[in-house]
Amino acid sequence: MSGALVVVELAQGKPAAVSLELLGLARKVAGQTGGAVSALVFSGDPDIAVALIARGADQVFSVGDPAAAEYNSDTWLACAERAATMTAATLILAAHTTKGADLAPRLAFRLKSAVATGCVAVAAD
Repeated sequence: MSGALVVVELAQGKPAAVSLELLGLARKVAGQTGGAVSALVFSGDPDIAVALIARGADQVFSVGDPAAAEYNSDTWLACAERAATMTAATLILAAHTTKGADLAPRLAFRLKSAVATGCVAVAAD
């Protein structure tokens, strides 16, 4: 595995619990395969980036444009595609929320890959 990318959602200005769980999962899978973990967050707050690194991210891509803070499928898709390409991520994790459920299949289409939704477990094979 080249690496994992976690699309981080925020709740009240902090990483949402589900995003932190996904970061932990990415760290576990990356530990099994030797890949790096990247996080993509739509906030320019450096404290959020520090928190994500403390929770297992090797690097954080921060989108600091305030207009991107609210979900916009075109903006988030372009940013996620670029981050996935830059990191050569072979595993991309997004929460099974309305944002993630909208973004994941669009991103899979753009990357010419597959999408699995509503998963309860992930393992490296």
